Amino acid sequence: MNTENLKVILAKFGEFKEDPKENDLWALLIELDLATPVASVEDPKKALDLDLEDPETGFDPNKLPFYKDALLGLEELPDKAEDIDDDDVDELFGQIVGIIDAGNSEYDGLFDRWTVEVQSAYLNEIVFVIKALNKAGKAYDGWDDDSDITVNVEVDAEIEKDSGNITVEPLMDDESWIQGVWTVTWAQIEFAEITEDVVATLTITGPGKEGEDIEYVAETEPFLVDAKPTRIKVEADGQTYRSGETISLTLTLQYGDADEPQTVYTYEGSHVVMINWGGDSESPVYNRKATFADGVADGIEFEAWKKGEEVTLVVTIVSDEWGTVTGNLEISVEAGDPETLDAKVKDDGDILITVEDKLGQVVDWFEPEQAKVQLRVKSSALAQSEAAPSSAKPGVDGVAYVKFVEGSATIEVVGSAFAKELASEFGDGEEVTLIVELVDYGLETEIEWTITTEEPGV
Repeated sequence: MNTENLKVILAKFGEFKEDPKENDLWALLIELDLATPVASVEDPKKALDLDLEDPETGFDPNKLPFYKDALLGLEELPDKAEDIDDDDVDELFGQIVGIIDAGNSEYDGLFDRWTVEVQSAYLNEIVFVIKALNKAGKAYDGWDDDSDITVNVEVDAEIEKDSGNITVEPLMDDESWIQGVWTVTWAQIEFAEITEDVVATLTITGPGKEGEDIEYVAETEPFLVDAKPTRIKVEADGQTYRSGETISLTLTLQYGDADEPQTVYTYEGSHVVMINWGGDSESPVYNRKATFADGVADGIEFEAWKKGEEVTLVVTIVSDEWGTVTGNLEISVEAGDPETLDAKVKDDGDILITVEDKLGQVVDWFEPEQAKVQLRVKSSALAQSEAAPSSAKPGVDGVAYVKFVEGSATIEVVGSAFAKELASEFGDGEEVTLIVELVDYGLETEIEWTITTEEPGV
């Protein structure tokens, strides 16, 4: 097709503006489609082509009214072929073809529908995100911030308060507002417990396609009304522990009335828990990771600290979502296993020995009836004998058997056979360094002792 014939068809679009009928426009577009492609006047290597069948062209007969408006909005078009110069053919062709994109854009920007999503749902607060969408599925921006939207919410579950109507405004920020998107926080609805598969029906009243108020009913997908934990139930694998012994805790996230708490069985996830020993600022804090399944985390282990008849464990979780939740438990703690042996000289010259744990606490539950102790002088070669009296007085070889009461026992060394043996070697009244060994427990200590062979009052 030559350029002159293309000019004739382009001129018909100018004539169309005098008597605009949509079917006539469709016929013109089809005629232009059949007449192309043709070589560009400006660049003969390129083609001027309108292909209405090509999806990329975006032609839709249902949008003809919008193509017509776009065409009528163009500046004055020549309505005679002789008024079109060769140099104007490419530009004029582009304007005519451009009415399809312009019309599609206008059509796609029209209000089309509402959508509703549940952003979050808890016992006393449900947050819905309501969006007004255009034909292209994007936020509709044809209203201003004075547009009132009335929303009525109903749910298909038992609630403690009735739902009602509210008027919401577009979501605002410091500088601008996002048209077409509203966030509705619904606090009028209150659930007594976690409820699954809840469906909410929202009746939205607002400006319609032509600006009039219309009602639109939107139903949500089934959703979960969840609960935020308000407390932690703390359980231990025992009631009485020894210092240094492993304590294993089970934590249960709970909500609801304190007299009848319920488990937040919906929670799955991990949190760092802080375990405060004794519940005051002076006590140690253990940080542990707790992994919850069905709202319960177990196997949270740490070592028992100092002894006490009523030790309070305070467990805390700090969550961005819930805030701070706590729970506590009372346990009893005894001194730990014997770790060290302490010895000191009493006023009467005898030696008091005390068993202590690794924290330096007296192991007051340590009470053997006959605990073997061995005394010997440091760096001395005094003879050792296997024979030993069943007495708290050490024999000549330094062996004695003592009775512990609440972790302590007295070695009656003054005037003993062992003291006399030392006096014969070092002299009465001399000071020696004694090693005191609690034989069957692998504990020993050293003490400075003055050799005394005479018992008090003798």
